[in-house]
Amino acid sequence: MKTSYDVVIVGASSAGAYFARRMAERGFSVLMIEKETPETLSREYDVFHMGRQEMERYGLPQPQPGDGVYCFAFTDDTQFSPYGQHPKPGKTDVIGMHKNGYMLRMDA
Repeated sequence: MKTSYDVVIVGASSAGAYFARRMAERGFSVLMIEKETPETLSREYDVFHMGRQEMERYGLPQPQPGDGVYCFAFTDDTQFSPYGQHPKPGKTDVIGMHKNGYMLRMDA
């Protein structure tokens, strides 16, 4: 068993999974530590969504209909900040997906 790593990440949900993936793609050896099991990881939300453009920008895998992760897609004319104070007009393709399944895919 390897005992030293370039990067150690605590938490395998959204930010941890993304950071681990990016570091591994750049050739770093990565150890990710998570207290949850794969079955309970990111179960606090069943479905979450993300803009297709952001997924492409950050090199994230996009779920496809029928893959068990994909839920829905829609095009929104305006997006807002979390409190609705900063509208960002423009057509945005949004993908809804099951968070647990997507995090497991990211952590693979």
